[in-house]
Amino acid sequence: MSGLSRMIRTLTAGLAMVGLLPACKESPATASLAEANLAFAWDLYSRIADDNGDDNLFFSPYSVASALGMTLLGARGETARQMQQVLFAGGDRHAELGALQRQFAGAEAVPARGPAPGPGAPEAADPFQLTVANALWLQAGYPLRADFTAATQQHYGAQPFTADFAADPQAATGRINDWVADQTNQRIKDLLAPGSLTPATRLVLTNAIYFKAAWLTPFAKETTAPAPFHRRGGGSVEVPLMRQTDRFGYQESRDAQVLRLPYTGRDLAMVVILPRTADGLPALEASLDAAGLRELIAARNLPPRRVEVHLPRFRLEPSLALGPVLAALGMPAAFTPNRADFSGMNNNRDLFIDAVAHKAFVAVDEAGTEAAAATAVTMMVTSVLGPQDEPIVFRADHPFLFCIVHESSGTILFLGRLMAPAA
Repeated sequence: MSGLSRMIRTLTAGLAMVGLLPACKESPATASLAEANLAFAWDLYSRIADDNGDDNLFFSPYSVASALGMTLLGARGETARQMQQVLFAGGDRHAELGALQRQFAGAEAVPARGPAPGPGAPEAADPFQLTVANALWLQAGYPLRADFTAATQQHYGAQPFTADFAADPQAATGRINDWVADQTNQRIKDLLAPGSLTPATRLVLTNAIYFKAAWLTPFAKETTAPAPFHRRGGGSVEVPLMRQTDRFGYQESRDAQVLRLPYTGRDLAMVVILPRTADGLPALEASLDAAGLRELIAARNLPPRRVEVHLPRFRLEPSLALGPVLAALGMPAAFTPNRADFSGMNNNRDLFIDAVAHKAFVAVDEAGTEAAAATAVTMMVTSVLGPQDEPIVFRADHPFLFCIVHESSGTILFLGRLMAPAA
């Protein structure tokens, strides 16, 4: 084995839900980018959920896919085929992901239609913020193929930096963590733990996503009141439960209610999937597949209804180790020394992925939502108002699934479940 060690880290910050048929991977050649992103999101969610029992869960599948997409640019042979299968990455997905990222960069909130506010009315909400950033951190003097670094810049806008991992890995860790914090408005801190970079580290790819938006119809703070949130298996915890009645996208089935809460700008929304019972989430998760999820969260399938919404105010800040999860999903070669082939990075087959770390943040309150995420892929070297009908009650006082969707592209930016808010 070579004396070189850790190589690539990818930082990201950025999410997919119900069917009755078992999950089935579409051919990479036939799935659209939106379908591929959603399928990857649900595969990843399902595996993480299985591994995390009754824990809260929140992550950015878009962030993870972008980070792995940059890594895939350097993969070859069996390693590339496995990664493409896991990511459903047929066709020129790098160019598509790059175009999607540029779409996010140019996104602007569209003012809500309606009468001009009268005297004393609250000021209009700020436009939403949605930013995605990528960077490449390279050991000074370490050779990478020029076409690889050019491709990361062309498709992902990855800004190149040099770092001296060999002489001072602690300082390099601090620089990367500071970059992530800056890109996520200080919401993701210390993504890389002390000791996660060593003198053998040679490359770190970073990607970060940050989102903040006001509800198109905010909740009034004076209507928020303490109420029990019922845990799966019994017991409850008291939480601040927000409340409002208005017209929202809604559909329901025998087992669940689905609610769409739009943000200012109308192109982003939170979709909440609420089981009928406090202990119904496991069965709901088991029944889901990507195709069913795609239909469930599509705005066209959520016609406006008058809904009395009860939603907890909550905040989550989970950290996840995704290496074993991704290997189990079908890309073990990338994690195996002497088998991984990332020769598209440096013309040698001496690199393999050592670990994939992911950290996310979400805060939901009366005004809106703030969310961020970062992913690190570490590689080592071998060596509106309608009729006032009776409202539907949507009382999210027990475990539920939720996601934040960029609706024009069909991209799940963030995905998670709330098992129990903090007391």
